[in-house]
Amino acid sequence: MLDQLRSGELSVSEPRGTVALFEEEFARFHGMPYALSAGSGTAALHAAYFALDLEAGDEVLAPTYTHLATVLPMLHVGLVPVLCDVEEDSGNIDIADAERRLSDRTRAIVVTHQYGRICDVSATLALAERAGLRVIEDCSHAHGATRQGRLAGTFGDIACFSLQAEKAVPAGEGGILISRDARLFERASLLGHFRRPTPATSRRLAPFVETGYGLKSRLHPLAAALARVQLRKLPERIELRAGNLRRLEEGLAGVPGVEPLPTPAESSRGGCFRFVLRYAAAELSGLRLDRYVEALHAEGAVEARPGHLVKPLHLTPLLQTLDDHMYRSGWPRRGPHITRERKYRDGDFPGAERFSAGTLQLPAFTDPDGRIVEAYVRAMGKLGDWAAELAEGLPA
Repeated sequence: MLDQLRSGELSVSEPRGTVALFEEEFARFHGMPYALSAGSGTAALHAAYFALDLEAGDEVLAPTYTHLATVLPMLHVGLVPVLCDVEEDSGNIDIADAERRLSDRTRAIVVTHQYGRICDVSATLALAERAGLRVIEDCSHAHGATRQGRLAGTFGDIACFSLQAEKAVPAGEGGILISRDARLFERASLLGHFRRPTPATSRRLAPFVETGYGLKSRLHPLAAALARVQLRKLPERIELRAGNLRRLEEGLAGVPGVEPLPTPAESSRGGCFRFVLRYAAAELSGLRLDRYVEALHAEGAVEARPGHLVKPLHLTPLLQTLDDHMYRSGWPRRGPHITRERKYRDGDFPGAERFSAGTLQLPAFTDPDGRIVEAYVRAMGKLGDWAAELAEGLPA
């Protein structure tokens, strides 16, 4: 970071210097030919949807339980998100539900690998092949996670990662996408960059390299310098978090009311974003999750948070109305290009609502000696012993 400051290179308009080095290193880490950095994970996803070059009104299947950035950038390139339910044991997209929502306008599917658990990629890719869909991976929770020996981000057509401060490869703020597809990389580059010829620049698009398409979503060189260091630390961070997850799982064996989500077979969670537990109020005399979290905070476990703070997108006002005031015409979810208007209501996706309401989120512990994990385990064990007393004091 200090070297970058001393260099005087605080902004770049071409792929060079520390920004280019970070892109090369990130691509090499994943065994991919192309990587494009951006000012945020949201901007990377925006570029990914733009890269698909679809028609206004085309539909993209997406999980309703995900960060808003997985879905909302679609609206700015004319695509219509079609929300799907999620598996209750993982929070990842339910492929059977996604298949039921196919239409003659479905062109792509986006999946998120929630909390480092890579989704059922075999089922996802099989559906994509049957239906002729492009596959976008949102890997913001899953830096370095693997399934069947492959890294998150290497299964689909294009993958995006957040580099926000809480992620496993933090840049303070930033994002990056990777792809094997030269055409996708080319279009993504043109959206948020200019004067950036790519190894794949086609004759058709070459005249527009000088200007790009008018947006500026480049990664700051200081952020790139920070991310380069953090990428080198990722293997160690993964190992520490995996060890602490094992400590947590072992420590909570027999503790009532809380159970870590299992890691799928032949998988690793990489630098997972958070550790998530199922919460069973019935095992704790009906103690409400919010009250349980308050008690955990009183015991010093201050980073525990109820899962319902991550609200499924179908419960947000933006996706429960078509009068969103984003564009006066109602585009892209209204207009002559739309054959079916899509808006959502509470109760539409029960799996996602139950997952959100019935989970407890803990930090992705990286402390090397594990004492913080032991403190959380002790706190949850104590609450298990006192659950009846805590529940008794609640109003009916």
